[in-house]
Amino acid sequence: MISNRYGFIFIHTPKTGGTSVLTALHEDTDRECHIHMEQEVSGGIAAVLPGKKDFPWWGAWIQQQRQIEEYFKRNGIAQLFLDPATAVFSHSTTTSNVGGGNIKHLPIKYWAMLLADQRLQSYGSFLENYGIVTTCRNPYNREFSKFIYTQRPDILTMISYCKQRGFSNEQVSKKLQSNWRQWASINLRSTPDSNKTNLFNTQCDFYSSIDNSPNLQYFGTDKPFFIRLEHMEEDYNKFCKMVGIKRKTTKMPHNLNTSGEFKEYLPDNILEWYVGEPFNLIHESRKEDFELLPYEKEV
Repeated sequence: MISNRYGFIFIHTPKTGGTSVLTALHEDTDRECHIHMEQEVSGGIAAVLPGKKDFPWWGAWIQQQRQIEEYFKRNGIAQLFLDPATAVFSHSTTTSNVGGGNIKHLPIKYWAMLLADQRLQSYGSFLENYGIVTTCRNPYNREFSKFIYTQRPDILTMISYCKQRGFSNEQVSKKLQSNWRQWASINLRSTPDSNKTNLFNTQCDFYSSIDNSPNLQYFGTDKPFFIRLEHMEEDYNKFCKMVGIKRKTTKMPHNLNTSGEFKEYLPDNILEWYVGEPFNLIHESRKEDFELLPYEKEV
């Protein structure tokens, strides 16, 4: 989301507790942006759009820009800004009137492009600069959360099959661990597409690289303000105090905890399942996250 009232841009990195933070920010900033809720998933946010008060041109610009880009693509001409094929502005939502203007998971590099676009500067909507705040999560837990999130239907089918045949919880757990290892072996080897808001990108892909954007800043440090999922309430309070937000929410909402429904089959510490190949792969594929995020790498 983007807030002109408090001068910040919130980068919602997938699977790091961003839905909870975004829900709280929506209330505590007096609903400065527009949020569309997902109909199929309880508590889910389908889309975020800049507020009409500060950005009345947003919807029309997105629609026009998409038409221009599609025309250029059909005629073999280089893209100007939006590429419909890469869905820079997500349109994968059940809310039909949102279209391609969804900024829910927009990475910082695309914010930099927006703020530098002279066509948009003429509207006078953007502030001179914005501070960056983002959510983050222990990389080990985030990868396993992505496994649960993407494989949930198959996991439910597997558990149902096992229960019908009288498997114990321990046996189901071993089967789930095997499925996790197979998933990790494939997905922790893959190379993320830096041109897309890809769920499988590193966390740093969403907020890094603002060196060439004078409009974006890290609140006086060399990193954004991190709201850690593991210390969400504490960090959120610090952020609100820093930018002058007077909280209306009394407690941070905790949304979309997909791992919770499988708790009886999971170890107390997911690192117990990072044995052998998954342990080595995550250190290779998420090297930047371990270097830049406030988490210790296990040895």
